[in-house]
Amino acid sequence: MNPHTAEISPAKPTFFARAQKKSFNDEWVAVLDKTIVDHDRDLDKLVKRLHKKHPKAYSQIAVEYITTKEIELIL
Repeated sequence: MNPHTAEISPAKPTFFARAQKKSFNDEWVAVLDKTIVDHDRDLDKLVKRLHKKHPKAYSQIAVEYITTKEIELIL
């Protein structure tokens, strides 16, 4: 499966973390309708491309930073 068009399964919330974390390590990943539509290490470049490629659906795109490093959160 092409990682640019991989579908995210809601039934398996850890799918993305396990199967694709290494593919997109230290990158920003954009998801639209459960599909990875783009990714980049540079958030500004990614946002500009998303505006161009998906002007009508831009507000529906989720963007998340992916890393294999554990992040400690204090809540």
